[in-house]
Amino acid sequence: MNYRAFTTLVEICHRGWVSTATGIPVSSRNGVDLLDHEVGIELKGRLRTYSEHIAVHNYQVNQFPREHPDRELYWGFLFYELSKPVERIWLYERDLNKFITDREVWFLPWNWIRQFRVHRPETGPYRYVSKKRFPPEKKFERVDCSGGRLYLPRDSLLEQKIIPLF
Repeated sequence: MNYRAFTTLVEICHRGWVSTATGIPVSSRNGVDLLDHEVGIELKGRLRTYSEHIAVHNYQVNQFPREHPDRELYWGFLFYELSKPVERIWLYERDLNKFITDREVWFLPWNWIRQFRVHRPETGPYRYVSKKRFPPEKKFERVDCSGGRLYLPRDSLLEQKIIPLF
């Protein structure tokens, strides 16, 4: 499968997995990926073999809070590994979950991303987030669940919502 097609399909897969793990439904509209009456999560995924840097469209940083002022918003930075290279996965494969061997999501408060400067390549302004700049692991509550791990910010609404599920 070509990487572009794979990325689109695996993002759908990741949204479903995170929704199941957190109990927060996938949004039915464009914008924030997961949304309930209290919380919104925008997922950004990255195959570990490529890089631990994630590009975030700068417009999302301001637009999503304006669209959901009544919700607490989080970024969900998802890193995963596959059992085989993307180019060896059949284009019409129905369940990409069977190829995902490890997956973790680090949830960070929305405004945390503002520390990264805006870059302006031809494709639009981005903020490039590096996993090396994440807060230390002790600032998170780790939750092991079927198919991966969640790292929830300690003392957050997200932690309060999700921990009771486990």
